[in-house]
Amino acid sequence: MQQSLFRKLLTSFLAMLLLAGVFAALPVQAAGTGSTAGVSSTASSAATDEKDTDIIFHDRITGGDTGNPYQDYRERYPADPAKDSIVIDATKYDAGNTTAEVEVLNNYEGKTAALYMPAQGLTSWKVTVPETGAYAIRITYFPITEYGEKEVTTYTTIERTLYIDGRIPFSEATYLYFPRNWVYENYEVDENGHCIWPTDAAGNDVRPLRNESPMWQTYYFRDWLGYIMEPFQFTLSAGEHVISLEANREPIVITSIELYGYEGEPTFEDFLAQKESEGVKIIDKLGDNIIKVQAENPTMISNACLYPINDRTSSLTEPQDPQKIRFNIVNSTTVNQWMKYKVTVPETGLYTIAIRFRQNDLIG
Repeated sequence: MQQSLFRKLLTSFLAMLLLAGVFAALPVQAAGTGSTAGVSSTASSAATDEKDTDIIFHDRITGGDTGNPYQDYRERYPADPAKDSIVIDATKYDAGNTTAEVEVLNNYEGKTAALYMPAQGLTSWKVTVPETGAYAIRITYFPITEYGEKEVTTYTTIERTLYIDGRIPFSEATYLYFPRNWVYENYEVDENGHCIWPTDAAGNDVRPLRNESPMWQTYYFRDWLGYIMEPFQFTLSAGEHVISLEANREPIVITSIELYGYEGEPTFEDFLAQKESEGVKIIDKLGDNIIKVQAENPTMISNACLYPINDRTSSLTEPQDPQKIRFNIVNSTTVNQWMKYKVTVPETGLYTIAIRFRQNDLIG
């Protein structure tokens, strides 16, 4: 009898503990908000690096339109391109909504003033929009490598997340990439435009060193996967807004952020008609003076993974050697990478550009 009573008491006690644990785990809903306190606290901490800001940050995955693609965003918030441009001085950041340990740099790399943004934290700017419209955004930046006499980079692509008024507007704005500049080192070019690369003991070409060549450049916010080539356009209502960039990878120095109306690029027919109306000559008969630029000889590349390789699938690819490895093409398998070339033309005019390429790099 006593054993049965003890079991009943023990069962009741365990049931009370279980109920207490369930109630303790239930989140408490914040007054006047549509989210729970637990979710709001976690999202704010993740977005602001555990430092309070004036604006409320929403959950990265479910908040706002974070999970929706850009095309859905544009259909949901249609607007005409803005008529006026707005230039934000990067050094005039919003300290109340900034968690990153930023620093204003004077007389940096030819600029009177610039803002250093480390590889962690959030940096914000307040902007007053004169009229409702669709605004593209471009940033003038410098891929810094040293700060405080210390190397502060891993030489990977710079990555940021964009917030507008505490929300990620669409999924593609979660990962915005800003390329670096690289150059080949330790090679020469002969009179035919062919590169003379370093060679190994057997006389085979050896890949050149790729060193970073940082410089100021302006880059617009765009789809890094290449599905949409035009700049992202953000619908902003008239009034004050807060634009924030959260660091995901690599430090950066910036001088300005510009909001502008993007009208689109002209068609080729319109471009050609415009140039002809300006009297620009069409150069269509070069004869033996055709200008040839070897693809494996770029003056600058956007990624250190772009390097020359050997191809023997066609005898037309030059240079060729039946025994030794000769670099004669450049390896490029990722979208949104670029290579820059220098070319000298005999006269001003419109030239036709033809590119010889191999498409079947990955068969099957």
